[in-house]
Amino acid sequence: MSLFDFFFPDQAQAAHLRRLADSTSLANTQARINRSRTGHTQSSSNKRIDELENEVGQLTIIVEALLESISDQGILTRDDIARKVGEIDARDGVIDGRITKQKPSPEDSSSKPKFNFPE
Repeated sequence: MSLFDFFFPDQAQAAHLRRLADSTSLANTQARINRSRTGHTQSSSNKRIDELENEVGQLTIIVEALLESISDQGILTRDDIARKVGEIDARDGVIDGRITKQKPSPEDSSSKPKFNFPE
């Protein structure tokens, strides 16, 4: 307890309450900012998801048109295409219905320099 607090307890209490109010106000402001940022991040993520879904839809219709055209012209049957899809899928070593990106092996990453400094 300071001498000021001892001799002027009412003023000391008022000053203490002002500090509490200021810190509470600051905490509330920071919480509002964080909520706003989180909302913005979620909003931009949702927007990006919508964009990607639209792109997938467009690509799907293009692929379907190509498959039908190739099949209608007698160039390849859908079975021929399905076999080729299976071959391509197996090339990456993971049969999962998509092309899986290969992770660099630890041997590859350790042999490569992490920085390219001029010699």
